[in-house]
Amino acid sequence: MTRYITLLATLLVCGAGLYAQDKNLSEAEILRTVELNCPVLKNIAATADAEMIQARTGNSLSDPQFDYTHTWGNSGAAGEDEFTLTQGFDFPTAYAQRNKAAKANAQVANANYQALRTEQLLSARLLVQEIIYLQKRKTVDSLR
Repeated sequence: MTRYITLLATLLVCGAGLYAQDKNLSEAEILRTVELNCPVLKNIAATADAEMIQARTGNSLSDPQFDYTHTWGNSGAAGEDEFTLTQGFDFPTAYAQRNKAAKANAQVANANYQALRTEQLLSARLLVQEIIYLQKRKTVDSLR
């Protein structure tokens, strides 16, 4: 119920101003305006982009490790300094498997975005049709 109220309030904020200014707008223009200005749809798109970026970042080399060691000599002399740099590396098949997993995660994120976008636009379309119906009914009732 709260989701319906939130969606209704968002759609009214997004589309009511434009619909009130020009009553000759078509349903497609109103839905296009809702899609461009609705904060819920912008949030869904940003979340999908973030999930796609997250899926791509998992297939890179690990950070290199830099170490410094000083070995002291027996006589208390200066000793030796040693610098080591190590880089982890996996077999190429591991990178191929991670790449496949990243592509699958990106496809899942895109599919989730499309499903939520379609749900929001269908709800907006239903509300627009209900508003149009109520306006036409009001004009018919005023003629009676």
